[in-house]
Amino acid sequence: MPHDTIARQRPGSWTPPPGSPERESPQQAILIIRLSTLGDVALASAVIDPLRRRYPHARHVWLVYPEAEPLIAGNRALDAVITIPHSQWGRLLRRGRWLRLAREGRAFIRRLRAERFDLALDLQGLWKSAIWARLAAVPQRIGVAPREGSSMLVNGLVERNPTLATPGGEYDALLWRLGADRVRSRLGIAPTRAAREAAKERLIGAELTRGFIALCPFTKRRPRQWPVEHWAALATRLHEEARLPVVLFGGPRDHAAAARILAAPGGEGIIDWTGATDIGEAAALLARAALVIGVDTSLTHIAAGQGRPTVALFGATRPWRAPVSLPIRVLGQNPAPAPSGPRSSGDGARTSGMQEIAVGEVLTTAHTLLDRRVDGVRSAMERRGA
Repeated sequence: MPHDTIARQRPGSWTPPPGSPERESPQQAILIIRLSTLGDVALASAVIDPLRRRYPHARHVWLVYPEAEPLIAGNRALDAVITIPHSQWGRLLRRGRWLRLAREGRAFIRRLRAERFDLALDLQGLWKSAIWARLAAVPQRIGVAPREGSSMLVNGLVERNPTLATPGGEYDALLWRLGADRVRSRLGIAPTRAAREAAKERLIGAELTRGFIALCPFTKRRPRQWPVEHWAALATRLHEEARLPVVLFGGPRDHAAAARILAAPGGEGIIDWTGATDIGEAAALLARAALVIGVDTSLTHIAAGQGRPTVALFGATRPWRAPVSLPIRVLGQNPAPAPSGPRSSGDGARTSGMQEIAVGEVLTTAHTLLDRRVDGVRSAMERRGA
């Protein structure tokens, strides 16, 4: 798709064409807005490094909800991460604490305005995200695929990249507009040092420092789920053939679904870490996995975005199509996109192909990635020996 059809403007809006002084001038402070969800914040983190390279001397600040903050809190390319206490404000609203809510809201807005941002990038494209760029009094505000009327709050519009070659590649059009590099193979996921240390201690305690295979099977959306018996059978075969322990990852709300997998024939050998970690430690653990297999869920995005060998089961959706050069394989049919676009969450507009993904197909793909990993380690050792 030509770039002039990807990036468009509203009348009178800020539009830095290639080669213009406005595009080439350095920004002093940049506000990146992606509030939620975990998987989407992980994918959006792809812009962090390209923006730092494009504006090396600017102050880069990310605005996010607290639950997703651990995914990017340790990224040194960010100068600060500001969290919006939306749950706390919601409780004040429900209790009728209007004055306190107003005071806290005004103080938060003053904090944002004190940063004197020059440029705001609304990566979420919703009213609840775009309003913060406006309240922060940022003069240049670009919205990525704005919806819900949020285009009225920005003065620059950019569409998502319709061809997602890599995780996070949907922001290539935005980066092109700013004169930055396109998204590379890894995202900007960076747990804190404390999260990495906690992950290390957990691996030592479980005697998994020599490697493990992570399974990320949980999602609320039924069309994205793979059958319980498939997960149990896959875990048994992987443990027997790859000679690696198999670990189940998920959140606190996934305990019931995890119990069904563990109770299925073959599930008794799986190590269950469902709900045992916060998202920061989970990301740090996945960064140490020999292989990750998961459905279209945040943990799968997090693993792939950290460069881990990943088998993604996207029979109902396909957020990205990874090239062979990356250690990522996407299995499942290619569904027709929903009316709102290829990243739509409207699963009802698609025909799920999850039932057609066979255990044998996943197993063969997993072995291919594991063999590739072993070959890479062997080559590195040979180079060091030479």
